[in-house]
Amino acid sequence: MKRKGHICEEAENGAIAVDMFVNATEAGNPYDTILMDYEMPEINGPDTAAAIREKGSDVFIVGITGNMLPEDVAFFLSKGANAVLSKPFMLSDRE
Repeated sequence: MKRKGHICEEAENGAIAVDMFVNATEAGNPYDTILMDYEMPEINGPDTAAAIREKGSDVFIVGITGNMLPEDVAFFLSKGANAVLSKPFMLSDRE
């Protein structure tokens, strides 16, 4: 994504992701999109998405998971993800 000109930041776990979200928002630089892995240390992706929603944000959250069972996708969506992608996924090198 960086090769396509996007500014990217990474969080080591869900708790850090929530802190980064809050800090960016308070600094006046809110995120446009958040890619959220399902399996993260400390707080999993769905619960991290829910924590961000509890802050009143409508940022676009894309859940990413290696398990596309309907109940897992539904759970991620119910926690606030706008969409869910299966991994691995690759961005096209073409415009």
